[in-house]
Amino acid sequence: MAIHKDKKLVFLYVLLSLSVFILVFEIVLRILFALQISNFYVEYKDLLEPTSHSLLGYQLKPLSQHKFYSINQNGLRGEPIESPKPPGQARIIVLGDSIIFGLGLALEDTYAVSLETLLKNKYNWPDVKVINMGVPGYNTQQEEAFLKMKGFDLQPDLVILGFCSNDSDPANIIDKNGILLAENPIRNVSDMNVRAVLNQSRFFVYMKYLFKRTIYNHPMLAQRFKANVFLNSRVYEKNWSKMKETLKHIAEQCQRHHKKFLVVLFPNQIQLYGKEEDNKIQQDMTSFLQAHNIDYVDLLPAFIAHRQEPLFLDASVHPNIKGTMVAAEISAEKISTGAL
Repeated sequence: MAIHKDKKLVFLYVLLSLSVFILVFEIVLRILFALQISNFYVEYKDLLEPTSHSLLGYQLKPLSQHKFYSINQNGLRGEPIESPKPPGQARIIVLGDSIIFGLGLALEDTYAVSLETLLKNKYNWPDVKVINMGVPGYNTQQEEAFLKMKGFDLQPDLVILGFCSNDSDPANIIDKNGILLAENPIRNVSDMNVRAVLNQSRFFVYMKYLFKRTIYNHPMLAQRFKANVFLNSRVYEKNWSKMKETLKHIAEQCQRHHKKFLVVLFPNQIQLYGKEEDNKIQQDMTSFLQAHNIDYVDLLPAFIAHRQEPLFLDASVHPNIKGTMVAAEISAEKISTGAL
């Protein structure tokens, strides 16, 4: 009896010690985040501003600049846009989040500029213009609102939507300093799920970051522990179904405006090292897009073919220069064969 009691005391002591450690670590991380030391989204400081639009929440600030990011008078990254569209110009707009915006990339290395360069030089389309409408942190609902607010006015012939596995997440929150805050903010009951609740903890977010770095640096671990299973949980969330409904709405709007629509599926880094049958996100998205006759490009096979080379910026979903060029090459080939 005494031994059994001692074991229970040891267990309670270990549990209490671990709880105190996590609590202290949580407090320290929250202080660091408050001081903007650990906040990943400080990358966009001075580029974002609140907007009264109920769905957008925030937008890129026209004529702002931070590091090597410059925003034009249209509130988009890139060169000023001619209005009205010049006669004979084939115009493409690209909706998306920080992947399309070009996190960590110079302007000339972004997806939109790379795609335009390929279409002009490799496919001999001198009068094509690709416009970057990527806004850091936007989800699919915000992209739809942005398309209606600004995209159609740019007179595109083709609308591209760069899809990422986190596009079903609730919209981010911007603070008074123009900095995006926590992942998966919870505003109401519809935003609630296990992942969203856990993401309110800075300790959990930091541990998740360390896990990702370990997995990305040791691909064999990703295969052994089936790391992409963590991504697959998104498919069963309520927001995932809402995101797919929004994609249907965008396709219908493009059809009504007589614009072609193309979805480009960007892979998560973890997916490059899992088995094909484990990639539920890709399976679900391609099945959905096929069922609704929405044209798409799945970049996962091309990224897998190049996975011996670095394709991402550290432990993130953001492609580096090589990864962005691979995405642009596959997209340009698709467009040249009839998507525009």
